[in-house]
Amino acid sequence: MDFANFFVKGYSHTNDPTTCALLENTIKDLEWNQEDYADWYWLPKQTKSLEDALLETHNLIAKKYVEQMSSNYSMGYRDLWNGIDKGAKHYHSDLNEGPNAMFLLYFNSMNEDIGGGIGFRHSITKEESGLVYPQKYDIIFGSQQSMWEHRASKMNIVPNDRMVATFGFYIEELQ
Repeated sequence: MDFANFFVKGYSHTNDPTTCALLENTIKDLEWNQEDYADWYWLPKQTKSLEDALLETHNLIAKKYVEQMSSNYSMGYRDLWNGIDKGAKHYHSDLNEGPNAMFLLYFNSMNEDIGGGIGFRHSITKEESGLVYPQKYDIIFGSQQSMWEHRASKMNIVPNDRMVATFGFYIEELQ
């Protein structure tokens, strides 16, 4: 992963099937519940196997990526969903949830026709720094520092799966 882009554009990304493998195997067996407050947004029924897979993947991301950058970190939220929450369609930062960095793992491929990309911009200048249509097994390393915002682009074709796992980290050096 190119960490330089993280500091210049607010994100970086790579494709890593190995890091996604454990969670992908767990996803196959999940039951999903549609959330009433969104047009196309599903949350998995929480199970012990999902909880274990999320924690193990969180630890793997820490060792494989975060520790290349810093040994001073703590792990925050971890979650999984399918679709796009209404609030995620607008530029925002999740810094109020604590972590100042996030890793998003994608389990489906997106493109301009389907939609479901993720965009980043500078929060003060509002200058967009990039829009990525993630491919299956892409990992986006995004900044949650106050100078960066992100949003999901609209899904143009629904129903269409957009399964994403998120893992938050508080990295001391990013204060």
